[in-house]
Amino acid sequence: MRSEVKELIRDQEKAEVSRAERLLERLEQEIAELRRRDAELEQFSHTEDDIHFLQSCQATGGHLQGEFVKISQTVNKVHILEPRIREDFLQYSCQLTLDPNTANRHLRLSEGNRERVQEKRKWFKECGQLLRERRMTYTIMFPAILIVNAPGGQRRFEDLKKAQAFIR
Repeated sequence: MRSEVKELIRDQEKAEVSRAERLLERLEQEIAELRRRDAELEQFSHTEDDIHFLQSCQATGGHLQGEFVKISQTVNKVHILEPRIREDFLQYSCQLTLDPNTANRHLRLSEGNRERVQEKRKWFKECGQLLRERRMTYTIMFPAILIVNAPGGQRRFEDLKKAQAFIR
């Protein structure tokens, strides 16, 4: 039994020594490659001829083309699209409860704090703001749509950017 344990330990030791030697050999190769590249770059830095320098840089940058291809393939796999149509945006929709403590003084909220109550004034003088009651956990936020009805039922603003540009 004792001899079997010793033999097992020796076998494991040999396997680990062999693995360490392979790693050491690979590291020595990487060091040699880095030293070669360092020498090339040092030589390029002393080159007076710009055309020769550019041609040499293109030759050494060839390995980057393969990396570019790998990155492009990975990006294509990720495939996260920005929403563009109503159905895409609907996946982010939720019922909002508005926080009356953060409402602009010109805004009045309905019972349940779900919507703004129309006031008797014809137009807002300022762009009112308020926040959602509970923190949103989405990683993507979209500007909310603000629609103010003008006399006669026409839309005054279609989104916050237009509203802010109009008020300024």
